[in-house]
Amino acid sequence: MILVTGAGGKTGRAVISALVQRGATVRGIVKSAAAAEKIRALGAEAVIGDMLNVEDMRRAATGARAIYHIAPNVNPDEIEFGKTAIAAAKTEGVERFVFHSLCHSQIEALPNHWWKLRVEEKIKESGLNFTILQPTPYMQNVLGQWHNIMERGAYEIPYQPTTKLGMVDLADLAEVAAKVLTTEKTYDWATYELAGPEVLTQHDVLETIRRVTGREIRLEIISREDWCNRARKGGMAERAVEVFYKMFGFMEEYGFWGNPGVLDWLLGRPARRFEEWFNGVWKSRA
Repeated sequence: MILVTGAGGKTGRAVISALVQRGATVRGIVKSAAAAEKIRALGAEAVIGDMLNVEDMRRAATGARAIYHIAPNVNPDEIEFGKTAIAAAKTEGVERFVFHSLCHSQIEALPNHWWKLRVEEKIKESGLNFTILQPTPYMQNVLGQWHNIMERGAYEIPYQPTTKLGMVDLADLAEVAAKVLTTEKTYDWATYELAGPEVLTQHDVLETIRRVTGREIRLEIISREDWCNRARKGGMAERAVEVFYKMFGFMEEYGFWGNPGVLDWLLGRPARRFEEWFNGVWKSRA
């Protein structure tokens, strides 16, 4: 049995799907009955509980030989989520602990990175057999623009078009996670940076979208303040809004990418490039 925490999000569902495809028995912990149904539809067990509650986490971890720990995205309780998951793993005798971190967790200027670095530290102090995965931003984040692209012919970004990102396909990340979780010993005590195979400006992203869709999509730059106001109106917590504001500024100034060599090695093939991924999305949705 493999427990996936934070199982209701896109990362959790992708990892569960990849594990099920490899024949693993999987359980996910989620917050609601609706999320539990989605997890069961993927072929996994579901437990409804609070990831900050030690007893709920122990109940979810009972009988698990491995945990894939994903904390809720950009959450100021990241460190507490990590501590609770580690405590449950140790109490229930879980053999392996795999942590979903992010690339360049050492960036102190970005709170969400710094929180994950602190969790990495707690894992290394725990004595658990661990693997830490550190992906760059997902290609799938572009799908948040799907309505704009299709209905308005616009691609909106809250930073300058020269901003460089090395995006990774979530499916590649999930494939690596499933491989790590179902392979004995090879990936123990390791920290792996999972960076996409290209460093693309937003001009590059836009040109790919235009080429694949055959549409004359325009680029629209919105201010970070405008993006944050929209996020607040959509119900995002103020602390998360503040983190995204800092993140966008950092990416605009410094970019965000890593070396793709480790990802290629773990996959046993070249990682998917952005155009290949977007073309597949376009064919499936158009």
